[in-house]
Amino acid sequence: AMLEVSRVPPLDLGRRLESLTSYPHGCVEQTVSAAFPQLFLGKLLELTPERQARVQTNVKAALERLRRFQATDGGFGYWPGDDDSADWATNYAGHFAVEAQKAGYLPPPGLLDQWTAFQRRRARSWMAGEGQAELVQAYRLFTLALAGAPELAAMNQLRERASLPVTAKWRLAAAYQLAGQPEAARALATRGPVTIQPYRELSVTYGSDLRDRAMVLEAVVLLGLAEHVGPLARGLSESLSKNQWLSTQETAYALRALSKATTDPRSEAKTAFSFEWAGGASTAVTSVSPIVERRLEIGKGAPRLVVRNTGTSTLYPRLVLSGLPAVGRETAAANGLAIDVQYLTP
Repeated sequence: AMLEVSRVPPLDLGRRLESLTSYPHGCVEQTVSAAFPQLFLGKLLELTPERQARVQTNVKAALERLRRFQATDGGFGYWPGDDDSADWATNYAGHFAVEAQKAGYLPPPGLLDQWTAFQRRRARSWMAGEGQAELVQAYRLFTLALAGAPELAAMNQLRERASLPVTAKWRLAAAYQLAGQPEAARALATRGPVTIQPYRELSVTYGSDLRDRAMVLEAVVLLGLAEHVGPLARGLSESLSKNQWLSTQETAYALRALSKATTDPRSEAKTAFSFEWAGGASTAVTSVSPIVERRLEIGKGAPRLVVRNTGTSTLYPRLVLSGLPAVGRETAAANGLAIDVQYLTP
């Protein structure tokens, strides 16, 4: 059992992180999604030395694994050994590698140099197309600006498009902010809403409205637009707290954006509470972290949990139970999936 107490709207952090790290596939998107939120986990969660060590091991392993996805042209494919680069995978993997480097990690030698050269070529030769072409280009330009190599001519070209989609507009605004052009960033920010219409894309960027709302939240935090931060953050936290399936991208982007939106280095707020578990003594907890976790041992019977708020902030407690049923007590279940198996002799 795990007690999770948060002074920000509940994120169901433990379950969502577990869903990322236990995902059974090894494409570049999953490799990045599993490690990306861990770069910022310390801003959300009070990390024990053991967990901090695990985070470092996981991020280093993901960076090293990226070697296997990098094609000869410098971009990244979806699967190890792919000869053809995928634009969205290249944006996503490069974004992670740049942020990891900024956090003090060392990407494999040459990986970012080759990626930057690829991104520059693609940015300069870009032409409008079908699907989410503008978002792919805006994200590419954002990653270059983040890496300290902004392509201002390509940014200006994209900005002049008459009907720039909402998510692409905010990604581009963030790129201008990172490139030291706050006036251009603010001008874009005033051109339209922050609302994303519901959708789910099964190819190209594998996106959704939740993924895009996380991107917009990251942009408004970067631009300091406090009036948009609260509603977007609450919407994302509600989505994470629901008992519904989310893609790895959705979970990773949402946790990343919320880590930026819910932490304030100047804040003096503290997470303060006490708890009693299974009739044991009261344990007092005080932390500067927005989210605190405490592991609870499960014994026989029905243990009772009491949590008392001893601080001034509103707290959201959550008890997370996980385990395996006893042998012989398993229950068959199917959630939208049916399998018909036939064994045939030659």
